[in-house]
Amino acid sequence: MKVMDLLKIDKIRCVTPEVSLDKPIVNLYSSDLLSWVMGHVREENTVLLTVLNSINIIAVAVLLDLSAVIFCDGVMPSEDVIAKAKEENIPLFTTDISSAQAVKVIVRYESLL
Repeated sequence: MKVMDLLKIDKIRCVTPEVSLDKPIVNLYSSDLLSWVMGHVREENTVLLTVLNSINIIAVAVLLDLSAVIFCDGVMPSEDVIAKAKEENIPLFTTDISSAQAVKVIVRYESLL
């Protein structure tokens, strides 16, 4: 599955369509503690699901070579987060559903590919 496939899931919306969506997705990881994410995400090309609206999300995404970040539960990333994501070529998405529900929706979609 690739990041661009997330565009086909109606519950998930892209907020940075200007950045490349060509990276693969090899794993999903949900957490709101960035130190925990940094210590536990082991694979590049992981998608992070979170409600944490912080510029530090982008630094972690770059550090860990994440494929994308999905903000859950209706969280919309701030303008400074979006601007930094564009600068660093990190795709950002948002959804109104919980991270647990988003993981289920993505896994269900992936099984149909």
